[in-house]
Amino acid sequence: ESTRHVADVFVSRHDLEDTYLPAFRAAIVDAKAGSIMCAYNRINGQPACGSDLLLKEHLRGAWGFKGYVVSDCDAVTDIDEHHKYAPDPAAAAAVALKAGTDNECNTKTLGDAKGLGERYREAWKRGLISMGDIDTALVRLFSARYRNGDLAGLAQRKPNQTPASAIDTPAHRDLALQAANKSLVLLKNDGTLPLKPGVKVAV
Repeated sequence: ESTRHVADVFVSRHDLEDTYLPAFRAAIVDAKAGSIMCAYNRINGQPACGSDLLLKEHLRGAWGFKGYVVSDCDAVTDIDEHHKYAPDPAAAAAVALKAGTDNECNTKTLGDAKGLGERYREAWKRGLISMGDIDTALVRLFSARYRNGDLAGLAQRKPNQTPASAIDTPAHRDLALQAANKSLVLLKNDGTLPLKPGVKVAV
């Protein structure tokens, strides 16, 4: 956690496919998630929110993702400020947008900071991004708003008819307990674990 804004995680292709990506693939391909958040750290040298490997090759390419990508808050500013992957804020914004980060979360919006869009305007003026890059992000974002009935003039989504009393019911708690019990893993210490023989550990 303490190094997440600067860490560069080197992962082999095999380990990426075998260990790290299956859970994300299940959420995106099988469960058909409509949006995903890119992370702070770098993966094999590239910031996650500007990663060709993650956002282009896997997410949009192999997995056919059609939704939108939002950055973790301040991950785009990390691209130049902490990772030093880009020389300045405009170049960092361009790296993220061109890789497929459609929506930037920036904590400065909490204080109504002015001029946050200037980095993108400068990137466009410098030729780092095109109107096509901007349009691609806007189509993805407005498509999500359209699907959710969040655009003026469109029929709004029907309100959720699920009452609050249907949340966290005894049946839900029983199911959660069953899942927790059935997912326990017991490890036999045959010398592989860094523990003294005969030590008992509850997980």
